[in-house]
Amino acid sequence: MYDGDRTIKTAAADGDFAFSADGLEHWSPENPKLYTLKIKCGDAALERSFGVRRLAADGTRLLLNGRKYFLRGACEHCCYPDTVHPNHDKAHYRRVIKKLKSLGFNHIRFHTYIPEEEYMQAADELGMLMHVECPNNTTVSEWREIVRFCRKHPSVVIYCCGNELLIDEPFIEYLRECAKIVHEETDALFAPMSAALNISGVSRSRRRSLKRSLLSIIRAALKRSGNSAMFTALTRTALTAIFQPIAIPN
Repeated sequence: MYDGDRTIKTAAADGDFAFSADGLEHWSPENPKLYTLKIKCGDAALERSFGVRRLAADGTRLLLNGRKYFLRGACEHCCYPDTVHPNHDKAHYRRVIKKLKSLGFNHIRFHTYIPEEEYMQAADELGMLMHVECPNNTTVSEWREIVRFCRKHPSVVIYCCGNELLIDEPFIEYLRECAKIVHEETDALFAPMSAALNISGVSRSRRRSLKRSLLSIIRAALKRSGNSAMFTALTRTALTAIFQPIAIPN
């Protein structure tokens, strides 16, 4: 294992191996510290960069490497008018991330879109948290492939199962399977759905209670902005659309 050109750990193994992260510097958007792991097997060799970080939920708070952290996010819609499809130019993604960071963002949500390898590499190097989201109607086996494709990147901290789908009992079972994969194969967070069309089988009183809880969380999170009233009004409108026909009391 290397820190730049300096060797910091060496070991030999016959098959699977593990090593302690004790003493390694944490990766974060403010300090995107990367190390290099080199593996040799006979004449073959593999080299990969990695970072040590953990985004965890603590009630209504998020903790990054054990400290309170607030996500300031932008949304990436996979819009490439010049080429129609995404490119594989890491320099392009580095420019995008540098611009977002200069505007104060530390997080990107990918709208039903899995970022290119070069995009994730740029995020690792420059320091940007990523919320990857599979296309709607992704199968469980495809979901596992997505998780395994993304999990080597310290920038990827949230996995989400789609956007604006009806959450009924069969879909809840699907979400449980997808959540199990994320929790067993990564140290990232799992987000069931970015936005739901409706929640089947939830009582009127439970919906009202859920909306009040969500508004309370949003007010607390946005209190520092000085525009909490505006954000609450916008959120009330969005939640009313999602949980029709219940109106949110003032």
